[in-house]
Parts: sequence; structure tokens; C-alpha cells
Amino acid sequence: MQEFYYQILLTYTDGVQSVIPFRVGTHEVSDRYVRVLMCWSDIPYGNRLKITLQGIEAKPLRYFDVKLQIPDDIYCADPLVFISGYSTNDVAACSPLKNKPYNITRDNILYKAGNRFAGAGYTSADRFFTYILLEDKWFLLRHSMENKCLKKGLDYDLEGMFFSYPVDPDSFFEAYTDFLLERYEIPRLDIPTGWCSWSCYYKDVDEEKIQRAYDELNRYYSEKKVNTLQIDDGWQTNTSFSGFWEVDREKFPNGLKGIAQDLKKDGITFGLWLAPLLASRASGFYTVHPEFKNTAHQPGEPEHSYSFGEDPVWPLDIGEQQTLDYICSVFRRCNKEYGAEYFKLDFMMFALLKLSNIVESFVIYEEDYATAIYRRAIKAIRDTVGDSFMLACGSPIAESVGIFNGIRVTPDIIWGKLKMAPSAWDLIKMCTNSIACRYFYNGKIFVNDPDGLVVRDFDQDDGFDVTYQEARTWATSVAMSGGSSLINEQMERIGGARREFFSHILPPLGVAARPVDFFEQPQPSKLYINNPDGSVIVALYNFSDHIEDLELDLADVGIKGDALCMRTWTKSVVGTVRGKLVCKDVIGHSAEVFVLVPVGKEPRFAFACCNIYGGAGVYSWSFSKKRLSVTAGKGLSACNDNKYYVYLPNSYEVPEQSESIALDNGCLIEMKAVGGVTETFEFVKKRKK
Repeated sequence: MQEFYYQILLTYTDGVQSVIPFRVGTHEVSDRYVRVLMCWSDIPYGNRLKITLQGIEAKPLRYFDVKLQIPDDIYCADPLVFISGYSTNDVAACSPLKNKPYNITRDNILYKAGNRFAGAGYTSADRFFTYILLEDKWFLLRHSMENKCLKKGLDYDLEGMFFSYPVDPDSFFEAYTDFLLERYEIPRLDIPTGWCSWSCYYKDVDEEKIQRAYDELNRYYSEKKVNTLQIDDGWQTNTSFSGFWEVDREKFPNGLKGIAQDLKKDGITFGLWLAPLLASRASGFYTVHPEFKNTAHQPGEPEHSYSFGEDPVWPLDIGEQQTLDYICSVFRRCNKEYGAEYFKLDFMMFALLKLSNIVESFVIYEEDYATAIYRRAIKAIRDTVGDSFMLACGSPIAESVGIFNGIRVTPDIIWGKLKMAPSAWDLIKMCTNSIACRYFYNGKIFVNDPDGLVVRDFDQDDGFDVTYQEARTWATSVAMSGGSSLINEQMERIGGARREFFSHILPPLGVAARPVDFFEQPQPSKLYINNPDGSVIVALYNFSDHIEDLELDLADVGIKGDALCMRTWTKSVVGTVRGKLVCKDVIGHSAEVFVLVPVGKEPRFAFACCNIYGGAGVYSWSFSKKRLSVTAGKGLSACNDNKYYVYLPNSYEVPEQSESIALDNGCLIEMKAVGGVTETFEFVKKRKK
């Protein structure tokens, strides 16, 4: 097993630095001011480390760093590195280190040189703000100590850390999420589906538009059992950073409670957007409540943590109990009076960091370290809203574990009509990249939220202008996220073909697709989902501007031998694939989805036309004693195509009057299903001649 070499660095506010080398098994080191107690445990291909600090002599401490040297047999001058970013809405991506504008990330990092990997990360986020830097041959895991003194006689338990040389990315992320599961109790992971107002109306929402959205959701998707309708920014009085969070009666003269009650009758959860930990100067909130304003800052730094155009935005002083009591009263009103049971909480990162320098400029709280204060605040919100769904947006990720149900895993899909903004297609690629690189959270730690499904074919003057294939590509990526599916459209205005995109990806499968090659450059173009019955869902992307052939080796997704294949967007049977799937002449800016079914010696359910997943999530089946039983779930009634296919090997007789597609190794028999009904077929083997 590879031996690790470490250093501890203590950087004090006055610039004094202690550098203390140590190795695995060392239990205590110290300098003049701080004692460092270490507890080690082994993990496959690495170590876990828990550290407790004790003050010896008072001296303000700025950073506590643990440095891990990357061994010479792994180190290279130009590695590929996975950077997850600083917050939920940052781009997560793998790229050559030389191409990165920065070498800093949070939560975890994975380094690839040839076929070797090195990784590190944090296993908790309870008290200290942490991040990771890559410095040539070293991982540096940093705790911000906020220029505070360690008090003599007190223990300071740092965040858990781990270091490993995994065999592949999947094993690294599985270990990482397992560590989080050990530490935190995860809330329910039900998947929201339905509608969100943001990329549809932006702040221009009102009662009539929400009622229209509700009616259209019922008209087009009621049988899909959609469960969420969420109003984004604009429902409240005042600015986006209101502080008051009271309903705007000019926009909603009848309030919000009636809307929530009507939705609940149809089994739909009512949701609201808030940025609850911030308030801006223009809102006037701090004129009314100056006692809630946090102006603490380091010398040379601004007091405010964010700017909304020319309007400065300050964090609330969430270290004070009176401030927490006020925030809880806001959520109590939104929950009990307005009827919201889904909360999208945004811009949360700026209760921890300041936009002026998000690496080094922290929001200061006198009562404790920033992460401890932040988690206490969001825990108070959780306690207030009970079992409501909470989505973290513009938020730290690790600090959200165990409190939020879901996290955004991409930037916004629309950035507005700005000269410096990426094109709509570039944003689709960027968001797809983040979906692929953050697959490991979904269904285990969080529900992944890929941002809204936007597929419109009309101009809304917001910079989003995409072709049919580009819109279908984004629908593919939303489906491959395995998480939330909220359409952000005026459904009556989009064409029927594009409305069908949403229908075809509902309900979500709940399983995130993972990349065939996590470090593929410039980004993963092959994603797959292994189904329990041995079949595999594959999404192949052509991110280029040109027509290309797309190829996939079946062995790369765990299929040995031949496979039956269906193209699920077009509901067309491809036939038998041997060794390699080749999709010819795929136009640029598009994606195709396939279901691959290993060819076996017995009859089986193959695939269906009802959804992008080839029937997965709707159909179940079993084969025993010559009998094949196929059950179509009740959700089939929401599909406009009840056709499915059964595979029959050559060794079995084809029933008379069956519509079938001949294959070299057997045939596919076309069937029609009824939702909620189990059909049983008895197949007879051919007599040997």
C-alpha cells in the first residue's frame, strides 16, 4: 500500500508559520501555541484522519492546513483534475490542470495521471469553513480559523478528512458519500416534478399567471402525477433580497393560501423561493431592523457580502438568537399562512463568504466559527418547516448534508441576454458537464436538481434560443440527472413536440447516469445507468458542431456479448448490437438515448416505448418455469404509447399470429400493455431435431 507523507502548517494572523512534518500513525505534534491530536483509521487504498486542536498559548490563528504529498509514481506535470467548485451553482468539471484558472475547490478533489488516481476530501462540515488547494505535488486541505485565538483548556474538533489512491473515480466517490452517510442522517429523497416560474416569467409573476400554469400543468401532465408547483423570485414585496418576505398583495390580491390549498387537493406541493439570510440596502429592511445586520469584517474588506447590481447586500447576523427567531417567524408564515411545503433557498453562500474574494474573505460571526453558525441557522429553518422539501441553491454543498433534501448541481440554464454570457448551447454543455460530474450525490445524499427544463421554440428576449435537437439534448440531460424535473415554460405556447419532451422524461427514474469515462476531455459524452434487470440506459452526446458517428464499446457499460438495442427518443428498434454500438451520422448539438439488453438464453422483457428509459420505472417482469410475467405499472396510463417488446431466443417457438422482428439470435415480439395489469405468457422450447 502506498505510504503517505504529510505536513501540518499553522499560519498565524501576524504571518508567523509553523511547518510540522509527520507520517501516518503520528498521534501528537505541537508548536509553541497549539497542540495537535490525531486519530487515524485505515480505509481501502488510504487513510482517514480526525484532528483535535488544543490551545497552549493565545495567538490569533488564520489557517490550519494538512498537506499530502502526491507520490512520484503518480505525480505528473500536467494531470487531469476534478474540481467540484465552491457552491452548488458552480461548474463541476474535469480538465487539465494547466487549463484551470484556479486550483481550488471544496469538499473533495480527484487527480488523474495516466491510469493512476489520488484523491482527498472532507467527511464532515460542522464547524469550520474548509477548502482544498492543489499546489504542485501537494494536496492542501485548509481550515479557516478566522483569525481567532484557541482558548486554553478547550478542544477544537476539526472536520474529518480522508486521503486515498482509489482504483477508479466510482470507488472514490462511493467511499466519499459513504463517509457522509456515517456522519449525517439524510432527509427524505422524494423527487419533485412539475413547474417552476423562474425561467418562464422571471420576477414578473402574479396570481393570474400562476393559475394559468396550474391549469396547463393539469391539462398536459396531470396523468404523469406531477407533484410540485414553485413560485420563484417576485412573489414578495420589495426587492429580491427583501428581508421581510411578505406576499405582494398587488400581484396576489387573494394571497397565496388559496393557491396552496387548491394545489394540495390535486396532490401538488406548493413551493416558494427565498434568499432568507440576506437583505439589501434598497429593501429598507435594515432601516427597520438594524439589529439584524451583520457588518463585521476584516480590515480592508467591504462590510457587505454581495452586490445586486449597484445595491449592496448584507448577511443577517445569524449568530444572534433574535435574528434566528425572526428568520424562523418568516418560514413559519410561509409554511403555515401561505401553505408552502417546498422551499428553494438561494444565495446562501453569501452568509459564509463575500463576493469580493470568495477564497479568503469570510463573513465573521463573533459567537462561533462561520460554518457552525450557518448550520445552526439552516437547522433552525428545517425545524420550523418540518418535513417540507428544502432545495439548496447558490449554497455550500457539504454544509447542506443532512438538512437539505436537494441541491442544485448546475449553474442556471439561462443567464440572460448579456454580451458576456455563454450562448444557450454552451450553457447546455456546461450544465450537462456538472450533471455528469456530480452524479454521485443523487439518491444517496441529495436529490440532484439540474435546474429547470426549458425547451421553448419562441423568443422571450432572454438569450435562450435553441434548436429542436438542442432542446431535446437538454431534456436528455435533465433525465440523466435522475433528480428533479421542473418545466419552466408557458406550456400553452410551446409546440406539442417540445411539450412531449417533458412527458417522455416523466416520472424520473431516480438514478443518476454516470460517465463511462469520468475524465473524458473536453467533457463526458457517454453516460449510462445500470438497471436491476441487467439492461443499460445509455446517453450519447455529440457536442460538436458537425455530423459525427457516435460509438460505445458494450464492455464499457458492463455488457459482455450481444445486446438488443432500442433508440428511445424515436421509439425505434435498432436490433442486435455486437461488441460495439455505432450510431451513424448524428448531427451536431444533439444527443441520443438507447436501451441495451444483454442477449440471454431465456425469454425476457426487452424494452418499451413509454418513456426515455425504455420502460424502466414503469414495467417489471420475471421468468420462471417457461412463463414470462410482465407487469405494466399504473403510470402507463399517462403514456401515449403502450407498446413493448419481448425477446424470444431462437430456441423457443414463436407464438402464432405474433407481430415480431426477426433477429439473428431470436426475435422481438411486439405487445400492447394495460396499466396496472400483469400479463403472463407461456413459451415452448423447440424440439430438437
